[in-house]
Amino acid sequence: MMGLKGLLKQIRNDHWGKKKSLCYPDVTQKYFDFLKNQDHPDASFSQLCIGQKRWGKTLLSMAAIDKLMANNKDRMLYLLDAEVLEEEISKEFPNRVVSTDQIANIPNNSIIYFDESLVSLSGKRALTKFSRKVGEALAFTSHKKVIVIGNAQTDGLIKDLRDKAEIIILGRLPLFFLEDARESFIKELADKLHTLPKSKAYIFANSFDLTVKGKLIGDKRKWCSWFTDKISRNMSDRSLDTDKERKIQELKYMSKLIKEIEDKYSDKELLGSKLTKKLKGYYLLEDLNKYIFIDERNLWSDLESILLARANDRKRDTKETENISVSITFKESESFPEFLRRNLKVIDKNLAEMCYFWAKGLSYREIFACLPDVSDHEISVTLKEFRESGVNGNNELRSGFLFERWFAQELDGSKGEIGGQSNDPDYIDENGDLYSLKCYSNIKKSLSFSQHKDFGPAYRLAKKKQCKFTAVLYNPKWDHPMRSKKLDPREDPDNVNFFKSGERG
Repeated sequence: MMGLKGLLKQIRNDHWGKKKSLCYPDVTQKYFDFLKNQDHPDASFSQLCIGQKRWGKTLLSMAAIDKLMANNKDRMLYLLDAEVLEEEISKEFPNRVVSTDQIANIPNNSIIYFDESLVSLSGKRALTKFSRKVGEALAFTSHKKVIVIGNAQTDGLIKDLRDKAEIIILGRLPLFFLEDARESFIKELADKLHTLPKSKAYIFANSFDLTVKGKLIGDKRKWCSWFTDKISRNMSDRSLDTDKERKIQELKYMSKLIKEIEDKYSDKELLGSKLTKKLKGYYLLEDLNKYIFIDERNLWSDLESILLARANDRKRDTKETENISVSITFKESESFPEFLRRNLKVIDKNLAEMCYFWAKGLSYREIFACLPDVSDHEISVTLKEFRESGVNGNNELRSGFLFERWFAQELDGSKGEIGGQSNDPDYIDENGDLYSLKCYSNIKKSLSFSQHKDFGPAYRLAKKKQCKFTAVLYNPKWDHPMRSKKLDPREDPDNVNFFKSGERG
């Protein structure tokens, strides 16, 4: 069966290998001519540059600022939360650069510059507060003679720019752009984006003075020589560890995304009419240097048939795994995590280890560190299935049901009765005592449950028999994970609280 990478490669070859990429005209000179013509004090527009870290967003913005400041000696530059740039830029434009976090009184004939990544890296100010400032700056362009220039790695934080920016420049898009911002972004620009080679910038402008759609070419380093020299000096002593770490994270994320696409289209019900809507939320990736492959003309019907065939293959594979018979066995004085590890190992060793670490209270990040050969996405999907529907959809291999089996054995050797129906108490021991059992993972210091809702079957039967019942909670996130309370449905309040710090009922 073809892997997903092979599938995407085949799709790309089928649809783009035989067609010419959309050819954008070179509008570099037209763009810089436009900037030079904005030397008058009444100039007002907004520009956003989106690109990967270290691609050259700041350099491109400085080139624009250089052109805008060169022939207008009265124009001021206001750096919004970007103090790190103030000293170098002031050397080029003495007494004309101000770093500020207040923009209410910025005068006409000014430039407001912001950079999302500088604020993110500093961690000194809340990004939501920064976003409000950017929205305020953009509003200036509608009633003040102010130019706004900004940089971002996504358009997720500064969403106002999607509606208000008149010039959008796209560089090498970061892989993390595939997160929250991707769906809204793709809806607006899908018709424009077919390929984005990493060496080029694409510009889409619609303002009173500039209406253009094209690409910016040439050596960015020559567009603003004084700022290029600054970068060269700063980078000479800089370690490449940051770049290496970013590359590693991108590779991990791409692997996760490919798995995510595969999982979302493994069932027939997700195909058909829903396919186009869901798949448009993703970029199909070839590698880290070629990012976007979108063709809305004839891709979807062919892709649907390919994915449908793959879904049928996976259903056959799933049925084979569902037929695995697991005989649950017990050992004396065995902890719940060890019980899971030993019994689930017959299905899959990695599955057993994931469930063991989960029952020990480890976070997904910690589990990933213990199992480096398993992707973080696989861990997340597997444990969600284990908690909600059971391994391979088998309810008897669900965390809650396995906890009931283990608890019954530990309590009285399973001499009582485990509830077989949803309206039965989870366990009735050999003496007829009723139990409601919960296996619930949560980091909170206290958890609250309702007697009649959360412990319903045991509560109703205890009320009918006019007796008490025992509520038991297993929370692996607590140091001592098991808590129990003896409850009287006739006298105790409906709200039942369990505490991390102790209080064992």
